[in-house]
Amino acid sequence: MISISETAAGKANAPIYQLNVVLLGSATPIWRRLHVPADAKLDWLHAVLQVAMGWTNSHLHQFKVGEDY
Repeated sequence: MISISETAAGKANAPIYQLNVVLLGSATPIWRRLHVPADAKLDWLHAVLQVAMGWTNSHLHQFKVGEDY
């Protein structure tokens, strides 16, 4: 789920998006809530996701937009 949050103080005027990252297929819910700038590049988002999930760049993942997954 993506929603627009407030712009971070001291940053450019790009809006901040709130991302809910959910790991599918686990017995217990595993998720993270991330706030990222709207002008973030996908490679930067990839690095943020690795840190947020505690991964070491060795887990398969994909980016999807919308409700189809």
